[in-house]
Amino acid sequence: PINYNEAIKYYKMAIEKGNSDAMFNYAFMLENGEGVPINYEKSIKYYKMAADNGNPNAMNIYAYSLEHGEGVPMSYDEAIHYYKMAIEKGNSDAMFNYAFMLENGEGVPINYKEAIKYYKMSADNGNPNAMNHYAYLLKKGEGVPINYNEAIKYYKMAIEKGDPKAMFNYAFMLENGEGIPVNYEEAIKYYKIAADKGNSEAMKNYALMIFNGKGVPINYEEAIKYFKMSADKGNLDGMTSYALMLSFGLGTPVNSEEAIKY
Repeated sequence: PINYNEAIKYYKMAIEKGNSDAMFNYAFMLENGEGVPINYEKSIKYYKMAADNGNPNAMNIYAYSLEHGEGVPMSYDEAIHYYKMAIEKGNSDAMFNYAFMLENGEGVPINYKEAIKYYKMSADNGNPNAMNHYAYLLKKGEGVPINYNEAIKYYKMAIEKGDPKAMFNYAFMLENGEGIPVNYEEAIKYYKIAADKGNSEAMKNYALMIFNGKGVPINYEEAIKYFKMSADKGNLDGMTSYALMLSFGLGTPVNSEEAIKY
């Protein structure tokens, strides 16, 4: 059975012996209130301890806390120091986070070339967020020449890891023929998978394709279902489309009161 007190007891014993994994796991409990009250300052203390004892995941989390000033004073220089320590140990999340700083000029001058280098490094080390973002940059030609084939390759890598943003982006390429022949059937397929994984843009686009009969028969009932899902996740286009369908009674009885609410 779960026993937080015993777990903490043994983590502390391991911490006393310098075990960085125990430091990291105890910090995680403190951060998330697992069997103990949430204590960000104390969790940061143990993340730093784990980082200084060579734990790459702790290095990344501590760096992220320093970058954003979460539980510790903001320090871009220290954040970069710990990201680079984690990168040297092959941590793909640190590669991604450092690339983000370089792309957006957070504490460093904007450097697209270096950002691209670290996004690709992170992607090639298995990070699905990096795969998706690197593919997006390749598609848009931001900091790198436009390369649709490479973009599709990295989107597909991210899709294999279940990334809904990559599914949405690949579906968008298929729907609009961006560097690939238009294929509504495949676009619908990937929009729906991404939608069912919680992506509000995919919900909206899937609903639009069903509403307009692109690649599938028109189905107002299914369309309004996904417009509502999108709306309930705060998607403004989803809200507008759901309200219009309610107003005109498409796929549902007319409901002006509900439409005004959205």
